[in-house]
This record gives sequence, structure tokens and C-alpha cells, in this order.
Amino acid sequence: MLIMLIPTVVINELNRMCRKFLWEGHLNGQKIGYVNWKQICTTKKLGGLGVRDLGLWNKLAIGKVVWQIAEKKDNLWFRWIHSVYVKNKDGWIYECTTCASWIWRRVCQIKGFLKKKAYKTIIKVGTKVPWDSIVWNKITVPKHRFLLWLVVLNMLQVKQRLCRHGVCEDDLCCICSRQEETHKHIFFECELAKGYVRALNLGLILKYSLSHWSILSTGSGGRELELVFDIK
Repeated sequence: MLIMLIPTVVINELNRMCRKFLWEGHLNGQKIGYVNWKQICTTKKLGGLGVRDLGLWNKLAIGKVVWQIAEKKDNLWFRWIHSVYVKNKDGWIYECTTCASWIWRRVCQIKGFLKKKAYKTIIKVGTKVPWDSIVWNKITVPKHRFLLWLVVLNMLQVKQRLCRHGVCEDDLCCICSRQEETHKHIFFECELAKGYVRALNLGLILKYSLSHWSILSTGSGGRELELVFDIK
């Protein structure tokens, strides 16, 4: 697989199947994902799920082959490449000719990325989110972690979001019918949610009031964050 260049159409189809399985649990249906696939493919520390980007993985795998060719690793295929294409030239300086096979041209194209030190361009290094250790802890069950991940990204299909897209007529909470149904409301402001928290008697040490729920998702202040409840 290291020397196999996967066609873009194949990568796109595999990504489509992965998206369908993530959001629907099967490969049929037309449900649209809540979160952009590019963000899902970023690491959990950057706010994603850490799903492998197949296109990037294939490109980096070929990059390893480029490195081995340039370093003249003792391998039968590498020796054949040097005898047919590279010959006595430096592997990093060698320029591919137009008469070479399309596979070798793609390999040389990826070599160009490596020569330009395009690591950050390929990997797309982002900013670390302040809530990754809260969401992805070992105490909660996986389903709850996934739900909390959607909450901090403000990606649940609450009525505020559905009304904006014309799916429903009003944005009032389905439970209390008093306030706009937002992420903050259904988890912390709705009287039913408050009652559940009181009944559970969590006994957590309080650090932020519920009016500052946005701190969890934005990391305002740069302090270490804790998921806290301040219901009185």
C-alpha cells in the first residue's frame, strides 16, 4: 500500500461511506452530517474525532517512499527506480520527465511538496481546543462523549438551528415552551434540566456559573476549564 496511489474518486467514495456510517450507522440514506468532514479528520486536541484522512494518509505514505528513494535504500524496487529514472542523479534534485509513467510523475509531485517543507500545509496544523480533556475522558461512556462533543461545537439539531433552516415554524423549547431552544437552554436553563441536576445532587465544586457556558467552548480567559453546574 505504500507505493499504491489511490485515485481521488476512490478516496472520495471511501470518505462518503465513512460519513454515512458515522452519522447513520449504515451506508444507505441521505442524512447530512452535523460537522464538516475536514474537521472530523482533525485530532481530538484540535476539536475533531481523529478519523484518518485517507487522501492525506496516502500522500504521506508515498512521501515515505520518496524519502527512501532519495536515500537509496537497499531494496529491489528502489534499485530499479534508480536504474530506469534517477540513474546517477541526486534523488532530491532529479526532475521527472513527461515521458515517465503517471505513477512516477505523481511520486515526483509529492516529492516537490516535501522539498518545499510543506508539512504545515499538508497537515493543516490548527489551534488546540481547551475542552478536549473534558469531552474525551475515560469516565464517561463513548455515546455521551460524542454527544458532548456535538454540544461544545454547537452542532446539535436544536430548534433554534432547525428554525433558521426553515425545518420548523417556531424555536420555542419543546418541554417548557417558554424560551428559545438552544444548546445552553436544554442542558442548563430549562426547568426540567435544572430539576434533574438537583435530583442527581452531583456535588461538584463550582467554578463557573451557567451564564458562562460559552467559556467551555471558547476557552475564554485561557484558564483550565471544568464542566461545572451552578444551579440554585
